[in-house]
Amino acid sequence: QLSPEEKARDPLIAACQELAQLDGRFGDTGELLDDWIAPLFKGDDAKRLRLRRAACTLSDIGWREHPDYRAEQVFARIVHLPVGGIDHVGRISIAYAIFVRYGSEEPTMEMAKLLTMLSDEDREYWKRVGLALRLAFSVSAATPAVLKETAVRMGDAKIRLLLPKGQDALFGESVERRFNALGRAFDRDIELSIA
Repeated sequence: QLSPEEKARDPLIAACQELAQLDGRFGDTGELLDDWIAPLFKGDDAKRLRLRRAACTLSDIGWREHPDYRAEQVFARIVHLPVGGIDHVGRISIAYAIFVRYGSEEPTMEMAKLLTMLSDEDREYWKRVGLALRLAFSVSAATPAVLKETAVRMGDAKIRLLLPKGQDALFGESVERRFNALGRAFDRDIELSIA
């Protein structure tokens, strides 16, 4: 009895968008965040593109949690989300990306058991997604206006962070630290470009 438009929606992305509207500070900024980090992940297949979009959409749902426990609580919440259109490996992939986005890389013992479901390659990939999201939030606080004015670009040897002229104050200590972490994860030098 659903409309053709509703039937055509991806059940995972639709559910994530609804959660982001309810729990995100700025509603659903998933598409904007995904566009911002996409230059770092050229060549992704359809499965990774879909899960990455879901991760971007859910990337701000833990902002109300206590900072000391935020990463672990959001990981557990995403693993247990009552949504369709996703398997266990997909849930763990997204949960790990958001765990890293909230500043953690060392999983608890219980999380480590779940992470064995990911290959080393997939675990590294989702860590990079999480670090890219962490940088995006540090630069912009996920506000659409700032995200639209800034960008990251991947080169053969460097990752460049592009900031608009007059906005170099955005490149504070925490942004520099997170940009460095992203560079290390991709085994690339980093470069700040203001224009």
